[in-house]
Amino acid sequence: MFLGQRSAGDSLTSHQRIIEWYGNARRFVPSQQSPYAPRPVGKSVEKLLTDTGRRKRLEHVFSALFYDTHVKPRVDYPKYLASLAPGTEPMSNFAYRNSCTRDAWENAPPDIRQKVEAYKNLSEMSLEELENMEIDDDEENG
Repeated sequence: MFLGQRSAGDSLTSHQRIIEWYGNARRFVPSQQSPYAPRPVGKSVEKLLTDTGRRKRLEHVFSALFYDTHVKPRVDYPKYLASLAPGTEPMSNFAYRNSCTRDAWENAPPDIRQKVEAYKNLSEMSLEELENMEIDDDEENG
């Protein structure tokens, strides 16, 4: 049975309905020109990966690379809650962890900051840029 080829009397289990809905909902994404003109999902994924507004900030890259060694030792949410004055509105665990990450990034040694920036620049390069980089390296090395 294909999606959409069901007679009116057929009933589906909730599991089957979720699968059918997911298949129909993920098939096309409305385009900006017309919400009714379908656009393949692949273009949306490509835009998500290449859109400059969606690139990670340096502190997020830092957290991904150095969380266990530089951020995790700073994060102690129960201790933070205990240190608050009575009646003070605490940050959420998520917000507190982000503030610890930001603080660790601001206090990171220069060599680690350089590694994070280099990693971020490499991760944001297109395939063509990476290939050109390899060609340039090959020419320099002989």
